[in-house]
Amino acid sequence: IGSFGLITVITLWYQQRLRRALQAPIQAERELFRAIMASMHDAIVETDWRSIRDVNASFCAMTGFTREELLAATPPYPFWPPDQYATIAAALETSMRGRKLDFELVLTRKNGDRLPVLLSVSRIVDGGAAHSRVLYSFRDITELKDVQDRLRASEQRLSLLVQQTPIAVIVWNMQGEVVEWNPAAERIFGYAARQASGRHFSFVVAPAAKAEAASAWQALLAQH
Repeated sequence: IGSFGLITVITLWYQQRLRRALQAPIQAERELFRAIMASMHDAIVETDWRSIRDVNASFCAMTGFTREELLAATPPYPFWPPDQYATIAAALETSMRGRKLDFELVLTRKNGDRLPVLLSVSRIVDGGAAHSRVLYSFRDITELKDVQDRLRASEQRLSLLVQQTPIAVIVWNMQGEVVEWNPAAERIFGYAARQASGRHFSFVVAPAAKAEAASAWQALLAQH
């Protein structure tokens, strides 16, 4: 070939090598990112605000959607329940301003079941500049919500018992201030709950017993 043709071939070859050299770090970073996502137990979704770029296996297992069904999906995503759109939109708007946030919401599985999750939203930052890539990290909190519901029910039963018992029940905080004063305490001591609230417990202790009560209180604090 002539000199011009040889120069053209060399130029094209050099351009191809330069293009591969420039793409190599990006590809390597992408493969590392996917490997990290695949190894995480938390369900992860990566987006660029406009569409889904990737999801990990944990998210597919959590929701029942396949990776192929979710790639390139645009908002509102199929796992966002319609009644959560406003909450999610407000949270994502906050995230776009650079704030990392965590909040509870409900996802919709492919089969229609609803799943309570804790969602963490983070923008991917590189070299001090926030890129348009965003990570959604989901954690199943079904068990936590069940425990909270049982605890709430238990507290309601205890509150009902406290209100109905003929025994005076008084609850103090760590400073010795009254925070709960049941109807029996009102009858026995003659003070309404609003009169007792916030006062130091010693106001109902007889003068001769105040020193002993103070000593007992300090002993309780020492024993945690």
